[in-house]
Amino acid sequence: MNTLATAPAAEASDTVLRVTHLSVDYATRRGTLHALRDVSFTLARGETFGIVGESGSGKSTLAFAVMGCLAANGRVRAGSIDYRGAALNVLHDILAWDVNQTYWNTTPGDWARGTGWCSRT
Repeated sequence: MNTLATAPAAEASDTVLRVTHLSVDYATRRGTLHALRDVSFTLARGETFGIVGESGSGKSTLAFAVMGCLAANGRVRAGSIDYRGAALNVLHDILAWDVNQTYWNTTPGDWARGTGWCSRT
């Protein structure tokens, strides 16, 4: 059983990243793989956050979901990811506009892959 220990919730103004009830699935030939189930944490300004777990426990999936870089067969099934108070599905439009107007109407993953940010080598 995996558990996530966190410090007491930071005040709203200090919160940099808030992941709430995040669940991520992957479509596979054998059916749906539930990679993350109901993951929640808050990261405040100045905090360090480590992700530790066994192989296949969802560490990379969590990181890729937060960055908007899930593989094509992955999807966020439930939950929310907020960066400095903005939902990432809203934030990506702002970032895309600031970085390159070409990516204005893309998803976060498309924007990140288009800029080479999600390249996996």
